Amino acid sequence: PLLEMATLCLTVALAAKEPGESRLATDVAIRAIEDGRLGTDNLGTTLRALLPGGMIKAARWAKTFTSVASVSDLHALVVQTSLRTCLQGDPSNYPRDFAKLLSLLRQLTLQLETSVDDPNCRSALRAIGGTGQASKLAKQLLAIESVPASNKVIAAQRQAIQSRMEHRGRFQPRSGGNM
Repeated sequence: PLLEMATLCLTVALAAKEPGESRLATDVAIRAIEDGRLGTDNLGTTLRALLPGGMIKAARWAKTFTSVASVSDLHALVVQTSLRTCLQGDPSNYPRDFAKLLSLLRQLTLQLETSVDDPNCRSALRAIGGTGQASKLAKQLLAIESVPASNKVIAAQRQAIQSRMEHRGRFQPRSGGNM
């Protein structure tokens, strides 16, 4: 898997202002998800660490993650689950444009026929006050009823396992021989 520094560099690049940089980062993220090197375990945690700092434009993440998620249900599941991990904690620390991430989370939740069932994310969504777009989206996300794993989620999970099995040999060090 991508280690902490690689994931940090990638997530920062996914928010790059320069279109060429963000496109390259998007391509890397797509491939890393396909290879099983980028998943909800390392992406969501890094997103959660960067979001409150104010150094990332959430709207740029929303744009690049929309592109990543459009590749397959597996990509959509990784982005959706990572956003649920990211959107935990105190919403008053989020950047002003974080409603764009909520909008993407809502879109992916409906696409995958699932719900936001993570208690920490639900708690953060309940804490979003006011009457703005973020508040409306949070209420819509909370209103999506909890459902068992949909066929799309199960198929995406199978795809992830199959992909990791196919690529497993590529990432294991070879025994013997010269380096």
